[in-house]
Amino acid sequence: MTPGKYTELFFTDEATSFAAGHRPCRQCRYDAYTRFQKAFGKAFPEHGERPSAVSMDKALHASRIERHSKQQITFEADLHSLPVGTFFVASGLPRPIQKFSDGYKVWSFDGYAQIELESDQLVTVLTPYPSVQAFKAGYFVGP
Repeated sequence: MTPGKYTELFFTDEATSFAAGHRPCRQCRYDAYTRFQKAFGKAFPEHGERPSAVSMDKALHASRIERHSKQQITFEADLHSLPVGTFFVASGLPRPIQKFSDGYKVWSFDGYAQIELESDQLVTVLTPYPSVQAFKAGYFVGP
């Protein structure tokens, strides 16, 4: 990666990049960046109404990787409380699942496949907490 420059990462879709702890690129996805920035500021007013990329990146990084062990940070949530775009794992299912506006889909390298789930279960959320809160505050992830 080039120090002090944008992260040279590319993902198959937006939700996957959020699950990995990233935000929209300010340089190549400016409209999405400003929408995310506003939603992030609404979810976390202590960062300001229009938080800087550095501020958002620090919050995202701190909530995705445990500093000493370098393990992914996850949290538990009720499935029905999750916004569209959130990735999670459910008990007994081997692959990550994403919440879409029309239900739930299991992720694989070959693409997504629809799955039926009971919405009253506790799941392990993979998308970092700040992104989930920005989704809840109005940032829409979807086709």
